[in-house]
Amino acid sequence: MKADTSRYYKKYNKTIGAIVWLICELILLPCIASATTNGELYRYQGSGRLTDIEGNNTVIIDEKGYNVDPSVLIVNAIGRPVALDTVPLPVIVNFDYSYMPNGPQTMRPVIVYIEEAKQNK
Repeated sequence: MKADTSRYYKKYNKTIGAIVWLICELILLPCIASATTNGELYRYQGSGRLTDIEGNNTVIIDEKGYNVDPSVLIVNAIGRPVALDTVPLPVIVNFDYSYMPNGPQTMRPVIVYIEEAKQNK
């Protein structure tokens, strides 16, 4: 009479399958993640009081200068896009900025999105 070893082999095959799956995940996931984020700039978020808009694509927020990307999107308090020079000063804003790889040697942060903060009344 033969011993029933089919349960052992099924358990063994599941274990091998799980190990192979884990190895594939460890190898492929970092490759896929780096491929999707390649070329994208990391965005930082900030907020503060916008006090000055200078003519050379520079704004002053909380006494710190930021360059403004020419394609920046500015959203007013009611959610509509507006031009940068029509924003009333001073105003509280939330903004996204990044450090451009081809930027000047000073590595000044460049704002890529500005949103006027909603005022609670």
